[in-house]
Amino acid sequence: MKQAITMMILNLTATLAIAKGSRQENLLSISQGISSPSMTSTVNYSNGFTRENPVGVAYQTAARLSLQYDSGDNDASEKDDGHGGEFGIGNGRLGLAVGYYARNCDDCEGDTAGSMGFIWGGSGLGVRVTEDSYTVGFIAGAKGRHRLGLAADLYETEDDEDNVISYGVGYSYVESKFTFSVDASKLDYEDEAIDDDLIILTPGIAIRFHMAALSASYDMYINQDGDTDDSNENDLWFGFGVGGSRDWHLAVYGDYVNEWSLSGSLFF
Repeated sequence: MKQAITMMILNLTATLAIAKGSRQENLLSISQGISSPSMTSTVNYSNGFTRENPVGVAYQTAARLSLQYDSGDNDASEKDDGHGGEFGIGNGRLGLAVGYYARNCDDCEGDTAGSMGFIWGGSGLGVRVTEDSYTVGFIAGAKGRHRLGLAADLYETEDDEDNVISYGVGYSYVESKFTFSVDASKLDYEDEAIDDDLIILTPGIAIRFHMAALSASYDMYINQDGDTDDSNENDLWFGFGVGGSRDWHLAVYGDYVNEWSLSGSLFF
């Protein structure tokens, strides 16, 4: 089923490829979002040990309302669906966004987060804050062809000696019709008894057309031991986007944050 849907998306993208390319960067998620973050789901969705770089909200050029839903199979017969939404506003240099997201949650509280980012003198700086975690991001050449991204997360646990810090670094080459990105991230546990040598390395590419874009990224787990569970297997995931940044945009992802993920945005 998934292969058939993937082929349909590829065929649709090929049909739209005859249209003139346009600069629709940062609408679709790619790699780990460290050097090329999205602006349509950067608060709630991410891939890797760090959150997406919060500088992504600075790419917003209008007010934005995004709704998100994801679903996947769970052999434990438990609910494995997530839902959320984001509201943001920006002028292409300064952006703000707040988001709410809940996963496997009936009659319980989800997570609320806020992100702020700005681009000045060619570089971008952003922060993301929740109740128990903080993210700082930086992108050199945030509007240029060559973009170097850095991100760091701090997750505070109830025990101050068990906090978790994650680091990320990435590079993106951005043209009007495509983006090539490679990001890497790593966890660092304060508890020295926990093995924290695992690194996620994710090369990815996004191809843009007039009204459509297609991205493909490959998560590779490095330095993992033989006892690693199935969730840390190397995996290819893809994204398909249609629309633009003026009126609306719809993104569909396979094996991104869940088996299937949707993010629909309205700009006004």
